[in-house]
Amino acid sequence: MAARREEGVVHVRCDDMLTSAAAAAVLGISVGQFRRLASVLNVEPDATKKNPVYRTAAPMALWYKATIVERFRSAVALSRDLDA
Repeated sequence: MAARREEGVVHVRCDDMLTSAAAAAVLGISVGQFRRLASVLNVEPDATKKNPVYRTAAPMALWYKATIVERFRSAVALSRDLDA
């Protein structure tokens, strides 16, 4: 995990992480589907970041690519098989 330590606090490097929208695009599903899938699978984001556009909005969820592949890919493939 790429991180830096500053005054005893570990800061995750956000440059190597995906937003929920980017993670959904990797999986080929909508952002809404991605969020529902994360909720159903009980998967928490790897990190959060203050929303740069809306200061009063909820923090942005950030995901490592490995988390997307390990935790979501099989569930998305399984749901597509059930639809067919």
